[in-house]
Amino acid sequence: FSPSSSTLPPGLVRLATKQLNWQLVLASFQIQHYFLLPSAVPKDPNPHWRRVTWSHDCALLAYADSTGTVRVFDLMGSDKNTLFYFSISDSCDDWLLMTEFQACLRCPLAFCARSTLWLYVNQGVYCHRFILSGDLDLDNAPYEDSVSTEEEMEQRKEREAKKRQELLKKVDFSRLTLEQKELCRSRLKLLCYLDRLATYEEILGGPHAAEQQFDAEFFKKFRNQNIVLSARTYARESNVQALDILLTYHGSELLQHRLAILCNFPETTSPHEYSDLLPKAGVDKKGHLAFIPWEESRHRDLDWCEVPECRGVVEPNPVDDCHFLFEEQPELERFRSAKPSITLLTEWYLTRAQDIESNSRQVDCALSLVRLGKEQNIPGLEVLCDDLVTMETLVYETSCDLSLTLKELQQLRDIDKLRLLMKNSSEDRYVRNSFQWMVPFLHRCEGQRVGSASALLREYLVTLAKDDLTLPLKMFQHSKPDCHPKVIGDSDQLMSVALECIYSCERDDQLALCYDILECLPQRGYGPETDTTKALHDQVDTLEKHLSVAEVLEKHSLQKPISFVRNSQNSKEEAQQLMVRLTRHTGRKNPPVSETVWRSLLQDLLDMQQNVYTCLETETCHQVFVESLLCSGREENVRLAGQLMHCSAVSEDTPVSVSFRGKAHSRVSYSHSVELVLAAAREYFNSSATLSDPLRLRTDRLSLIKQCISQCPTAYRQSTLLLSLARLLRVAGDDEAKRKGQVLTLLAEQALRCQDFKASYIHCQDLMAAGYSDGWDVCAQLGQCEAYSQLSARQKLMAFALTHCPPSSIQNLLAASSSLQTQVPFSAVPGSINPTDLLHRTTARTIEVLTNTTTTTRAVLTAVSDSHWWRESLSLLRPLHVMLLQLASDAFPKDMTLALAYLLALPQVLDANTCFEKQPPSALSLQLAAYYYSLQIYSRLAPCFKDKCSPLYRADPRELIRLVTKHVTDHAGCDWGDEELQVLIGQLRLYSERLTDFTQAQVLQGLGRGVDVQRFSSDNQYKKETILGLAETLNESVYGISRSLAQRYSIPLWEVHMTHLEFLFTDSGLSTKDIEDRTEALGLFETLKTNPESFYTHMTKYVYPSIAGTDQLRLLFYFTLLENCGCASYFPQSAMKHDTHLKLLKKLKAVAIGLDYKKLTDEDSDPLKALEPVLTSQNVLSISKLAPRIPQKGGEALTSSAVHATWLHKLFWEGDQHVLKKVPQSDHEFLHAYDTCAKYFDRLLPVDSVNFLDAITFSPEAGSKLSVESRLEITKRAQKALKGISDKSKKKANDDRSENSASSFDSALTHIQQSLAHLETLSHSFPLSLKTSQELLQKYSRIYDLSRSEQSKVRHLAITMAMDGQPLERIEQLLAVTVGTSDLSAESIVQDAVEQIITALSGDKDTLKDYADPLKVLEGIVAAVHTNVQSGGNMVTSEDMLAWLRPFCGDDSKPVRPRLEVLQILEHSFSLSDQDIHLLVFFRSQAVLKACWPNRKMQDVENEEKRNSLFLELLESSSKWEEFQHLMLLLQAWPPCVGYISSLLLNAGIRLPALKLMTESEDEHLRKLTQDQIKNITDVTEEVCDSELLALLLNAGMLISCVDTALYSSLVSHMLAQGEWDVEKAARDLHQAGHSAQAGSLLLSYRGSHPGQFTFNSALSVIRKWL
Repeated sequence: FSPSSSTLPPGLVRLATKQLNWQLVLASFQIQHYFLLPSAVPKDPNPHWRRVTWSHDCALLAYADSTGTVRVFDLMGSDKNTLFYFSISDSCDDWLLMTEFQACLRCPLAFCARSTLWLYVNQGVYCHRFILSGDLDLDNAPYEDSVSTEEEMEQRKEREAKKRQELLKKVDFSRLTLEQKELCRSRLKLLCYLDRLATYEEILGGPHAAEQQFDAEFFKKFRNQNIVLSARTYARESNVQALDILLTYHGSELLQHRLAILCNFPETTSPHEYSDLLPKAGVDKKGHLAFIPWEESRHRDLDWCEVPECRGVVEPNPVDDCHFLFEEQPELERFRSAKPSITLLTEWYLTRAQDIESNSRQVDCALSLVRLGKEQNIPGLEVLCDDLVTMETLVYETSCDLSLTLKELQQLRDIDKLRLLMKNSSEDRYVRNSFQWMVPFLHRCEGQRVGSASALLREYLVTLAKDDLTLPLKMFQHSKPDCHPKVIGDSDQLMSVALECIYSCERDDQLALCYDILECLPQRGYGPETDTTKALHDQVDTLEKHLSVAEVLEKHSLQKPISFVRNSQNSKEEAQQLMVRLTRHTGRKNPPVSETVWRSLLQDLLDMQQNVYTCLETETCHQVFVESLLCSGREENVRLAGQLMHCSAVSEDTPVSVSFRGKAHSRVSYSHSVELVLAAAREYFNSSATLSDPLRLRTDRLSLIKQCISQCPTAYRQSTLLLSLARLLRVAGDDEAKRKGQVLTLLAEQALRCQDFKASYIHCQDLMAAGYSDGWDVCAQLGQCEAYSQLSARQKLMAFALTHCPPSSIQNLLAASSSLQTQVPFSAVPGSINPTDLLHRTTARTIEVLTNTTTTTRAVLTAVSDSHWWRESLSLLRPLHVMLLQLASDAFPKDMTLALAYLLALPQVLDANTCFEKQPPSALSLQLAAYYYSLQIYSRLAPCFKDKCSPLYRADPRELIRLVTKHVTDHAGCDWGDEELQVLIGQLRLYSERLTDFTQAQVLQGLGRGVDVQRFSSDNQYKKETILGLAETLNESVYGISRSLAQRYSIPLWEVHMTHLEFLFTDSGLSTKDIEDRTEALGLFETLKTNPESFYTHMTKYVYPSIAGTDQLRLLFYFTLLENCGCASYFPQSAMKHDTHLKLLKKLKAVAIGLDYKKLTDEDSDPLKALEPVLTSQNVLSISKLAPRIPQKGGEALTSSAVHATWLHKLFWEGDQHVLKKVPQSDHEFLHAYDTCAKYFDRLLPVDSVNFLDAITFSPEAGSKLSVESRLEITKRAQKALKGISDKSKKKANDDRSENSASSFDSALTHIQQSLAHLETLSHSFPLSLKTSQELLQKYSRIYDLSRSEQSKVRHLAITMAMDGQPLERIEQLLAVTVGTSDLSAESIVQDAVEQIITALSGDKDTLKDYADPLKVLEGIVAAVHTNVQSGGNMVTSEDMLAWLRPFCGDDSKPVRPRLEVLQILEHSFSLSDQDIHLLVFFRSQAVLKACWPNRKMQDVENEEKRNSLFLELLESSSKWEEFQHLMLLLQAWPPCVGYISSLLLNAGIRLPALKLMTESEDEHLRKLTQDQIKNITDVTEEVCDSELLALLLNAGMLISCVDTALYSSLVSHMLAQGEWDVEKAARDLHQAGHSAQAGSLLLSYRGSHPGQFTFNSALSVIRKWL
């Protein structure tokens, strides 16, 4: 048999004409056999083995018979090739040769056909040959004739398969002969080649692609190559598709190595590219997480020689040739598994992600892998994902050290990671970076460990606070209660962290920041009140006290951290040491501080003790203070210390003088005073020079001083020397004051004896200043010395003597003092009288002794009560009442008794009121005034004998005041018969009331409510506000005080009750029931209802705003009060009446729990929005019945239909617990939700039905959740339902409501028809193209989707598209697809857009508020029109644009600059008329002239001659550099001039100035010449480039046009160095222009990335990430 070279046999021709494609042939090859056998082919001994097959494209046909001959024909009948010729008896080597021959075929198409042919040809041949080569006897094997009918094809096919199986069952594979084994190996080899060929075909892209791309040499290698090696190669080449195919069709060999193969992908390849190859996990049928196996496939069915029984014999020891996969990475061996466990998958993802980061340092790739793993349900990746996110933030955002690796980051503690994140954050961007970096990091930590976020934030802030509180303060300032968003959202945490930060700060100069932090903390009453919150507020209160102590320390230059105050507050030792240091530090200051500072320091010490250091006694503070004074080494301080000590055991019952800072301070007890003085003396003595023993052992050391004085007549002049000697001699032991007093007494006596009165007085002054009481005698002697003429000095001396003399000497001294004082006024009469100089001043020590010594005081009063003394002493002073008043006023602060004596001596009794009014209000001054008037009234009512001492002055003053007050009160209204007495009684009542006020104020102050005592007693408005403020309490006693004070001061009880009621509603925290009970118990309403108008005003102004809208019970009580008070007539006419409110509330509180009633009834709110959250299927009917009582905007009532429509809207989207239990998610569920809603359409008016339908089909929510098909189906169903309801409505004769009329239904149906038509347009090509395009076009698609083809919305969208610079063709397509907008055209849209731009350029800023620059918008429109015109369109012409814009450009009332720029824009795109060009040149010239020559009138510059004339004129008049610059600008405004000058420069070889001149010009032609010149630059030198040219090029926007030039790198460097241009915008423009790599490199440089990251892949990846 030899192949024919002419035509196909007729049978094959018939067969070829009947086959349509390759799949049909394969599916019915028995039909081919049927047609083939009757044809003219040679007789075949085994005709049932003959096979015929087609190529994939049916272009070739192959025929084989049992003789082994295979002939290949094309459809023209040509014999293309003969494959091989063999017989059944040939050896197995023939098959291998056949296989090798296949691989060497030149024609890939023929090869594909032949390879497929072999598979079918040898299905039976191999099997029979395999069996015949063994010992099996087939003589008895049945033989079927090859002729069969078409109906038997299926049965025959089954019989052949069954026969093949029966034949194989007869084979004992364990007893195969060598020939049989070789035959099986050959067949397996052939099948392997066939599988590889099919795989290669898939890799190339299928049969058709394989024809063009088949590479015989590659396939020769590929078919024999280890399939694992091939897979690894494809992985390393990032050939995802090829690897996918290998895993699919060769899974049995590859899937166990799948994880190892995936590790061979380059680390720089994004895992998203091979995400489909990554292992996945899912929930199995048992609900357990399990590995999802790879979905494998086969090119063919399993062959008989591939069964395990055969393979086990033919290949008993298969070679596992995959060791190379693990040579470089032995650790991957553990991932070898076809069905890895979940734990192994987790481990692989973790390992691979870490390897990616370690090898490539590209965090984003590693993070992408982990995120993909999480998407594939792989557990255990959260921690690594969080670390990688942190790493990504550190690398790309925080500009941290780029050498940091993931491994190093993982070894850090979370707190260290947080510090690293915020390390480089500047102070001004700290808060922003905290929200951007720190808060997400804390959330990630919280996700890993609950509670870790707060702990980390606490530790971080506390650590910062140790060194500086500045940054923690910023965090707290952005966590305040009124701040959103907050860094610290929890109020308790905020207080806790703030407290710890303040106490952790180790610096002592942060007090101001501490107070700022304190201001950030919430006040009491903010938020829920828990035990923890109360405790924290208490700690904050304690902190305030600690801060006050720190403030004291800072004031006295002894700064300490706040923590020091807290740590020392409970330690007596530390607290006392602090006060010692504070007082000693003050004592060491140079220059020495004043007595005022010392007094302030004492008060500060007492405040510190009272607020913080309660562990100390007040006595200790005084002791410390006095000790420091004594040890300060200064006499004035020692004297001050003397005022605070008891110098004798007898004086301990007498309080200190009130002159010490206006308050009475306790003095140090005598025993402690002794100890302090001894300690001070010991300290002084220990620092003194050494004295000889004889002197130290002498008992009376004062006698030595007396001897010195007696031996030297002028010793009194050497007081310093003698005092020093006395100190060294330790006269009086450690009592320095006594020592000094004794020495000074001796010196004063010597000076008096020598009649040196001045020196004697100086020594006496020192005695008085030191308070040395034993010096009274020498003072009295000098004061009574008539030879000493200084009366004022003698007065002081007598005052001191009176203070310190024994009782027996008082009367004599008083007489002498009185006589002396009577001399003072008369001595002053000849000259000017100065009352201040007439007063005697006693020292604080004198006053103290006087007020604390009972015996002395009694002696004084006894002497004062002597009428003879008064007659003798004051008779001369009575005419001088003014002087008496002055004396009394000056004596008031120091000697009340003396002041009273002066007032009692006044000739006019009522003149004393002048003195009393001048005194600051105090209990003592007010009591003295009352005492004075009581004395005067009593003496008037019961006169005493003038020659006897009246017992009145010995009576207890309080008892006297009480007695007189009772008498005048009992006889109120009586005619006293004495007008002056009547006035005295009035004054007594006045000061008694003031005293009561003062006492009440002190009581209020004791309540701790911040009452200003003095202001309360003097300011009536403050008094009223204070009393009403007391009514804001739940404390019964305080409330009672408020009521009693109100009655006392004539404040209406109505105001008190109203204030208390307001407090109950707003700040009491009581429940409504408690408020009702308290209101009834206190009887508030009985008083309040007496003034209904004021009650209504107060309730609406102060109470109603404080009630939460959802607190329906309280609102009910509120309106009940208004009704009971009769406030109906005070409600506004348009407002709901209280009875309506009551009816609504009573019904709503039962069916609408949680309803915001205030929003429901607010005139400015939509009541339906208030109702929607609470509407359910259970209450909608009840609420709808109440709708007519609920007003809407405009005064109309709500309708039941609107309520149902609102509920249906909620039902559709959110479901309902009873009607629609499952919230719809899919289209099917939404359709079911609609059907549920449609059941209630009969309750809706047509207009509400339409509104509901629009809400579920044309809302943003509908556009995102429902498909267009679902929305269309819903609309169709709604149309049908509404039409049915309409028909029913028409049948009801009595239904004549306008809302439900036939016209209403017709209008609704028309509306729905419009919706249907619009939805159908969404399937048109144009809306679909928008939906699948870039983001901006997708935005247009969404707007159009929801527009319903309404003309106003479509017009607005079209105008927006025009302003965005969209092509006119696209706008035309929009208008064409829209339904019912025939009135709109592209021309009208562009005209409307241009008119809006003109309006904006004319000064209306609100017209284009969404666009920053109207001129940019105009440029886009002009460009779109220009493009349309260039492409042959005529929707809008250049003439149209010029016609619309020319009136604006020619309007002189409009600014020149925008008109000029509009013309320039038109010039760049259109050919302007001569008139427009002249206008443009005119505007340009006018702009330059107005800038420099404002007074120069602009003339026409239409021709060259006029321009030349103007230029020469200006040139001649110019003398300044600025003027010459504007001349240059003027030349630039005339493009022909610029071009001419530039050409001259270029011809002369002066390139740089020419480039600058052309670049600065806005002429497009010159710009084009500039680009051409730059492209010719090959070497960047100073002759062709400088910084000015670079700046001009960047300003002109020519960066993109310079990308391929030598200037590009210089432009980029200049842009980054100067920082004047928007780098990110430039990168975006580069990317859009196709220069993505340059854009990415520019961003990397701009963001300071490491140069090592400047790779091509990095540049492209940052484009995706940052743009």
